Amino acid sequence: MPPPPPLPSGAVQASAGEFESVAESESESGGAGVWQSLSATATVLISLTDVNDNAPVFRQPNASAAPAVIRVSQRETVGQQLMRVEAWDLDEGENARLTYRIRVEVPTPPDGPGMGLFAIDETSGAIFLARWVRRSLIDKV
Repeated sequence: MPPPPPLPSGAVQASAGEFESVAESESESGGAGVWQSLSATATVLISLTDVNDNAPVFRQPNASAAPAVIRVSQRETVGQQLMRVEAWDLDEGENARLTYRIRVEVPTPPDGPGMGLFAIDETSGAIFLARWVRRSLIDKV
């Protein structure tokens, strides 16, 4: 028995959600040398999965502008929102979900990973004052 014909291929239009392809196959009937054409219809469910192929882009602060500056004084209260960052992603579904976090806090003192002055809400991008600012830290920030 010969192998089945390869599956047809084509492009799926995600916006329309439709795909159409035709495959034809002929078989010999009963060894008599007569070729018989057969046809059949099948419904196929195709599930599309978005590929994470778009990098997030910051709207606020503008990534092409100068770095954002947060002004902090001794009068600021712990938990006060200082600013908000906002980004968007052209991917769809789970690949478009953004999570915000502070990777590196500058300046970094020689004895630790950061001063721990700021915290960020991982969902909204709101940046808060995480601890009280001592006078001795103001010149370093």
